[in-house]
Amino acid sequence: SQLGHKFADRVLGIYLTFAAPLSIILQPLPTADEYGPDEQEMFARTTDFFTTGSGYSAIQFTRPQSIGHALNDSPAGLASWMVEKRRAWSDCKGDVESVFTKEELLTTLTIYWATQTAASSARYYAELLRQPWSPAHAGTPLIDVPTGFAAFEQEVLQMPRSWFERTYDLQRYNRFSEGGHFAAMEQPTIVIDELRAFFRPLRSSM
Repeated sequence: SQLGHKFADRVLGIYLTFAAPLSIILQPLPTADEYGPDEQEMFARTTDFFTTGSGYSAIQFTRPQSIGHALNDSPAGLASWMVEKRRAWSDCKGDVESVFTKEELLTTLTIYWATQTAASSARYYAELLRQPWSPAHAGTPLIDVPTGFAAFEQEVLQMPRSWFERTYDLQRYNRFSEGGHFAAMEQPTIVIDELRAFFRPLRSSM
């Protein structure tokens, strides 16, 4: 989204499976009345996420080194921290290994453990506070390049379609009944098909 906003003259198009305000700190989230009649579950899920599931972000925004050192000191702690997110944010209905294989989970954990990057990944949040995003222009739409979006049923943060229409040059929007925050791993066929369908006409116009 930031590339599309800043470099609309050079970006062919963007396709997203997750979207939030470019500065979630400075820009308010949509209110309940911005969600359509068929989107009320989306609003409820987003509200629940910020009420019961966003504690991780509070510590990463304010004390990234504390959580970073703790995770970097304990493989069991790192596994608990990360696998819980795979379980809570995916469409696994409580059984994380129904969506991710043990090998996939262990591979992700090993990458963080071997490279000792738990702290640096947490610092991304703190840096958003220190250097908040600033707009390159105030035009409408804010991201003025062709945009496609796939809305997955179990995504933790779900914006209404009206928000996409006023924020992006929205040219493709589809909702899917399966899949969550890790859409490319959970539903790779859907994501690949969507990417191909969206970019095919853009490529042919080059």
